[in-house]
Amino acid sequence: MSKKLYLVVSDCPQSGKTTVSTFIASHKKCERMSSSDAILFRVSELTGVPAEEIKKRRMTDHNFCRVELIAEGNKMADSGYPPGVACLDMLPSAGDVVIDGIRRAWELAETIKRAKKMGFEVVVIGVTRPDVKITKDNTESELFDFIDYRIVNDRGLKDLEKKVLEII
Repeated sequence: MSKKLYLVVSDCPQSGKTTVSTFIASHKKCERMSSSDAILFRVSELTGVPAEEIKKRRMTDHNFCRVELIAEGNKMADSGYPPGVACLDMLPSAGDVVIDGIRRAWELAETIKRAKKMGFEVVVIGVTRPDVKITKDNTESELFDFIDYRIVNDRGLKDLEKKVLEII
């Protein structure tokens, strides 16, 4: 039985991708990561501020250093080492894993390719939410060209969890 890597992507911020990835991690009892983790690690190295401190502050203020994190994620991508790929280097050694927050189509394609070389069966889940107010960021809509499953988050948490369970 191969280990699975669930990649949860979205066409916009606040669609429910973190909630979906948390549901998967909880039900599969596996590690959950976000591309933000790789970016936070990089920002922590550059600033000397512990990643956990930045994370804790973002829990109460989602917009705290959002612009800076997006900029650093873009720098990582521009250097050829995008956050999704960086997450693969941070993975635990065994078992299923969930990663969310990949924002670029080429980054998703590269993450899938590298994960398969690492022995993962890759499942890509796209989450969309029709009623969300679009926040300008750098998420590419072409991410949905790579998905295996599409979840429309339009009926609340119970329905969202049910949709996740049908996939996993």
